[in-house]
Amino acid sequence: MAMVPDLIIDGVGKTTFPGNLEAATRRGQIVIYGAASGPADPISPNALMPRSLTISGGSLQKLMLDRKEMLYRANAVIKGIQEGWLKLRIGKVLPLAQAAAAHRLLEGRQTTGKVILSTSA
Repeated sequence: MAMVPDLIIDGVGKTTFPGNLEAATRRGQIVIYGAASGPADPISPNALMPRSLTISGGSLQKLMLDRKEMLYRANAVIKGIQEGWLKLRIGKVLPLAQAAAAHRLLEGRQTTGKVILSTSA
C-alpha cells in the first residue's frame, strides 16, 4: 500500500507543487517555504475543497520577530542536534579554494545535504 502524506513541506515550489496537490491525503496540509524552482502556479481555493486540503506558506525572515526570538530558535536547533532527534546532513566538504565548484554543484542541483567550504579540507 502506498504511503499518502498528511503533511508536505515544500521548499522547491513550481516543479513540485502540482505533485504535492496530487500526493496529499484527504485533509492533508501543504506548507510552502521556498521557491528554488520558481514560485508555484496559482490555484483556485475551490480546487482544495474536494479533498479538504490546507495550503500555507511562510518565510524564515518573516517568522523571526527580533534578535531574542532568533537566538531562541537557533538554540532550539542546537539542542535538537545535541539530543540526537535533529540530524545535520553534510553532503560534501570542499576546500575554500573550490568555492566556485561548490556553487556550480548547488546551482546544478547536484547536492544533497549541506555543502561545507573549509580552510582545512
